[in-house]
Amino acid sequence: MAQIQVLNSYLQLDADGDINQGGAVNMMDLFIATQMVLGLKTPTAEEFLRGDVAPLNAGVPDLDAVINTADLMLIQRDFFGPVSF
Repeated sequence: MAQIQVLNSYLQLDADGDINQGGAVNMMDLFIATQMVLGLKTPTAEEFLRGDVAPLNAGVPDLDAVINTADLMLIQRDFFGPVSF
């Protein structure tokens, strides 16, 4: 769980990929994450913390303070589910 300081208090958020807080990772989260990776959107502090899901450490997000393609790929994987061939 990540923390940000807001006016002398702390907001605790899960880095879960649910950037728009829709209750689950959805297509809008993918869209927002793509915009952030491409530099088309400056995220709020809350969006940033929710979207910073990569790298994973033992299956748990290990925040690296960067939103990049690794974060986007994990959010996509969460949305689309596991793929098998």
